[in-house]
Amino acid sequence: MINKVMNHLISVCSVIALTLSLASCSPQPEYVELNGLTQGTTYHIVVEKTPGLDIKALRQDIEQLFTQVDNSLSIYNDSSLISDINANRSDRTDTLFREVFRVAAEVSSESGGLFDITVGPLVKAWGFGPDAMKRFDPSMLDSLLALVGMSKIRLEGDRIIKADPGMFIDMNAIAQGYTVDLAVDLIVSRGIKECLVEVGGEVRTAGDKNGMGWKVGIDAPSDGNFTPGADIQ
Repeated sequence: MINKVMNHLISVCSVIALTLSLASCSPQPEYVELNGLTQGTTYHIVVEKTPGLDIKALRQDIEQLFTQVDNSLSIYNDSSLISDINANRSDRTDTLFREVFRVAAEVSSESGGLFDITVGPLVKAWGFGPDAMKRFDPSMLDSLLALVGMSKIRLEGDRIIKADPGMFIDMNAIAQGYTVDLAVDLIVSRGIKECLVEVGGEVRTAGDKNGMGWKVGIDAPSDGNFTPGADIQ
């Protein structure tokens, strides 16, 4: 009886040892990082290095996507579609603009107007953006507020109608998150199941990084701080 038990234990231990040995010999996935600039900010992408992956072609596809979004929605690009609209050089929109505009209008409605892509004049007055004012004049506040409000802009077909030519549309608060969604969808469509995409602080992941989970650091919100305030996984 004892011999049978011992033989059984030896068999079980052998199986466990073999399993651990095979697991330790299994190749760990490799990851490739892509970094660059887009929409007046930076991007950081990590993708799993899958068999046959053409990383150069993937980078080109991603940067082409970023360029398309930049040419449509970036206020840091003087020749972008949104810059033409803000400067009253055109009232024509494209598919990207209309899609993001509709999402922005929906979020604005659901937030009771707290989210508003027409706050551009106020953003500039407080010293942000490509045409930021160097010093805020409080006496200008009422006139600037008159240029703000989602009810003062609307889409008519492929045209954007502004109630006042001085209105300035700023989609940065939503465009970068939209860009991240498009980038992840593109990467996954290439058969890559594991990736992390970050554009201007907007983050989305796919997969779980070989079971370990993606770890993302969050900086404490203070000027000049480079120490992560927290990690989430």
